[in-house]
Amino acid sequence: MGRRKNKVYEDKEKESKSKKIWRNLALILFLIMIFVYYQVYVLYRYTMGKKVTERQMMVYKWMTNLVNSSEETETSNENSFMEIGIAGGIYIPKSLITSSINNEESSFNSIFKNALVNEYDYTIGSLNTCVLNKTSYNKLCSPEILMKELNKVGFDLLVLATENLAKSDNSDVKSTIQNIKKNGLSYVGTKNDNNYYILKKDNIKIGILAYVGDEYSKQENELINVYSEKKLETDLKSIKDEKVDAVILFIDTLRSNSDRTGKDKKQLLQKMLDKKINIIISNDSIIQKNYEEDDGYIEYSLGNFIGAQSEEKSDISKVLKVTIEKNANKKQSTVNISVKQDKVFVALSNSDGSKYKIVDLDKELDSYNENRTGSITQAEYNYLKEIKENYDN
Repeated sequence: MGRRKNKVYEDKEKESKSKKIWRNLALILFLIMIFVYYQVYVLYRYTMGKKVTERQMMVYKWMTNLVNSSEETETSNENSFMEIGIAGGIYIPKSLITSSINNEESSFNSIFKNALVNEYDYTIGSLNTCVLNKTSYNKLCSPEILMKELNKVGFDLLVLATENLAKSDNSDVKSTIQNIKKNGLSYVGTKNDNNYYILKKDNIKIGILAYVGDEYSKQENELINVYSEKKLETDLKSIKDEKVDAVILFIDTLRSNSDRTGKDKKQLLQKMLDKKINIIISNDSIIQKNYEEDDGYIEYSLGNFIGAQSEEKSDISKVLKVTIEKNANKKQSTVNISVKQDKVFVALSNSDGSKYKIVDLDKELDSYNENRTGSITQAEYNYLKEIKENYDN
């Protein structure tokens, strides 16, 4: 009898414990439901633009961090790559000004249709002309349609720290910036708002700096970045706070311009390399074969991608291909940078400067050799062939 009572007591005790556990679980689930409901309500307020605190958004932040951490884990075992195309100066030929005023867009379409630079993740060019919406232009300015065509052929970022913009009025530079934005392009090389620019792809970040030489410090223009050691050090600190993997610097300076790569210019560019800048691009209308590669890379000139200079060989330009590879397999990631000449462009026109067009040197020669047809004449083919032979030598 006593054993039966004990068994009944034990069964009741188990039942009581079981009910207590279920009550506790129900209470926990009820509290979780209230918390989730509250978080949904907070998220709703957040999406409606209402003010919420970070503490109120704790679940949202936790989930976001969890997803980001998962994505980083998935990609951390793979190398990341970025390819940057760097073209030369952009300066509108005078012969095209009249046709642009008359809204002859075909004039501009024919210039660029064989000058594609859209195979890179980013393509950068140096804009050496203001871009205005006027019906007449001075020698330093170009029509807005130029921006449309640059976007179409593949440009992404325009360097505004150039000689002609440094000599332009503030109002003209402001109009240029508006037209750049309007046509879907970005820019760098102005004070305050665009001291520097960051190119991003996957987990790679490349910082871009741009200046005109200190000889422009007395110009009336207040918007264009002017080089000084102090200015460079300040901008480098800011850009490296962004945890960039490499820095590319553009400089348009007249130092020893008659010698192209004179002692003063070399000393200036080498001093920049000493500040841990990876690649330096110096502007000039004549391309230079020589460059220096020590702690970094110096390109003395890429020539003019499009230009109106009368100097011999100023119708030739080149495009650099910069490849960045980031290895994230190790605790400390490593970054490899390679730079090579990828393309040579030549500007062709009639003796009076009309029918101006830019062509890819190797592509046009190969096409003509294969088909004896294409966008160039026999005379243009002979000219391109001569350039190719001289350039290779």
